[in-house]
Amino acid sequence: MSRAREFIIQCKTKLKWEDLSEDTVMNVGSGTDFFSCRAILEQFPNVKRVITLDHPYIHREAFFWNKNFDHRRVEFRAADIETRVSLQDYEGKINKIVSWNKFHEIRRKEWTIENMFYMLKPGGSIAIWFHVDNPDYVWLWKMISIGKWNQYKTDLLRPYISGDLGVEYYKERMQEAGFHNVLAVMKYKLNWFNTDQDCLGLCNFLKCVQ
Repeated sequence: MSRAREFIIQCKTKLKWEDLSEDTVMNVGSGTDFFSCRAILEQFPNVKRVITLDHPYIHREAFFWNKNFDHRRVEFRAADIETRVSLQDYEGKINKIVSWNKFHEIRRKEWTIENMFYMLKPGGSIAIWFHVDNPDYVWLWKMISIGKWNQYKTDLLRPYISGDLGVEYYKERMQEAGFHNVLAVMKYKLNWFNTDQDCLGLCNFLKCVQ
């Protein structure tokens, strides 16, 4: 939740998002915990409407949803951000789009950028945060591709499609889609594990082998 909150705060400071009381915000890739959706509501309590969008296979736990969200302002929709036909209801209707920790699961990233532009109102803006290259994901997928380890998998491992094509590549794709004033930043971050147990936590999708 803290990383999602940090991302939404950056939308406030760097993109100058303010009241949003007249804005419809779409959250692309809400996940099962809805971290970014919750961060939007926390940082913009007066937001007019939030549409949280993800694949139909995302499980929405009814009790959690009813407890945390006001259905009058927050709407859950199942749709594929890579497929424009599933987004036709939103053509030119969205003021702002955010996507946190989702883009690295998307195979056709260029199409997705174009579809985001397709849904925006004139003058709208988007903010995207994703792993360009994440060795942790690569390692996990490598592990489950090996038969002797795959048998211990207990949880769903979300897709990972590396997008390590450079900042300029994404900036150019967004400009080609029609965006102006594009800010693209890449940061390198090391994951440190203080103990062996912390490192093992990365593998919580595997059963312990006795």
